[in-house]
Amino acid sequence: WTVMLGRRNSATASLSAANNNIPSPASSLSTLISSFQAHGLSTKDLVALSGAHTIGQSRCAFFRTRIYNETNIN
Repeated sequence: WTVMLGRRNSATASLSAANNNIPSPASSLSTLISSFQAHGLSTKDLVALSGAHTIGQSRCAFFRTRIYNETNIN
């Protein structure tokens, strides 16, 4: 069978929009909440989307300081 490929939620993509509207993995919780609220999303949306983003493999460098607040990651 034919497998349909490609994004279906947009006709275009914008690198600058992605870079300006997607929060950094190093963003603080307050920054993340503000960023999501600016786009009409709730803290529940933040938890769901952030959780979905980290399913699989992620680097400790992106979240360890927010969890343990330590600089020595070895």
